[in-house]
Amino acid sequence: MSNDLQDIAVGMHNYCSFSVTGLHYRRLVATGWDKTNDGYAPRASAMQALSYVCGDPNDPNNIGKLTNAMVEKCDKNAPPATGGYSLNYYYEQTFQLSREELLQKAITGWAGEVSKVGKDNIYKENMGFNNFANMMHDKANELTCAVNVCTKSGNSAVACQYKK
Repeated sequence: MSNDLQDIAVGMHNYCSFSVTGLHYRRLVATGWDKTNDGYAPRASAMQALSYVCGDPNDPNNIGKLTNAMVEKCDKNAPPATGGYSLNYYYEQTFQLSREELLQKAITGWAGEVSKVGKDNIYKENMGFNNFANMMHDKANELTCAVNVCTKSGNSAVACQYKK
């Protein structure tokens, strides 16, 4: 990913000086200011900021290359996450959005799942906020994303992986 796309990804996830939308999702959760469907999410004071990782270019298991391969064909179905990572995947039938717009739309959609979190703040798989949980996991400290616009098929895909 370009430096600009990396800045968007990190800026939207963390509280940074750069963010296109002005939304800093992890910072809102960490400080207890993220709205749920019935109030505010509890504070996550141990949450770390995410740093962007491309991986060693000489490593065949380079996380950046592995993540990029996930969006290469803009498949509708999400691939499995790389071992040791959780995965958020976004697919859309369009080739008319820029890579920047797609990344912003994906991250905003994942973060919007907070509205499905109840006041008990209990995570259960398949409750409709898996992507939000991956983004906000307090042990996640590394982020790697990939965006692709497949003009031949008319589809686009975004993948972000979070180191557990």
